[in-house]
Amino acid sequence: MKTYLCCLLCVCCFALQGLAQKRTTELGLNVTTTLAGFFNSGGETLIDPYIISLKTGRKNRFFRMGATFKVKSSLPLDFSTILLTKEQDYNIRLGFERRVPITKRFRMHWGVDFIVQYSLDSTESRANSNPILFKTWEVGGGGGPILGIAYIFNEKMYISTEGAIYGVYRQGKADLFGGATIENRTLKSFVLNPIIPNSLYFNFSF
Repeated sequence: MKTYLCCLLCVCCFALQGLAQKRTTELGLNVTTTLAGFFNSGGETLIDPYIISLKTGRKNRFFRMGATFKVKSSLPLDFSTILLTKEQDYNIRLGFERRVPITKRFRMHWGVDFIVQYSLDSTESRANSNPILFKTWEVGGGGGPILGIAYIFNEKMYISTEGAIYGVYRQGKADLFGGATIENRTLKSFVLNPIIPNSLYFNFSF
């Protein structure tokens, strides 16, 4: 009986110790384009796919999320030939990271991400009485390892950058509608996408 009570007491102690560990939540903003625009260096080509990130965890183990989206449509000023285009892109990542302190101010982190993508593009031409619509949509999934470094200002703020290698399998359809003509084609692709650490995140803890 005493043995069971001792084991139960040990389990309770470990559980209380885990509850006592404070969970940290962090919000990160990709400020690459803002800084590049401030220094007039053309930041449009520097940003990685994720404009916002959210991390939560204890000690050196964190669960991470990232997301971005783009919705764009355009209509030319020359109304003699109307070419209407629409673009939609959504990217979500979920993953885990482990942190390794290097010095008081610097630390590394490594982990793995799982990503989901969705895109829809359409182009409609109304230059004549028979409008033509070309539409493609794709969904994708994959993931890969990540490696990054951070500089710590204090307990609440730090900046970070990271690189990754994502392998993504995409599948979808391309449809062409023109008068009485309807054509469709199945799309399949695999992309190995290396992301170099050229994006800067400003992170807040709360």
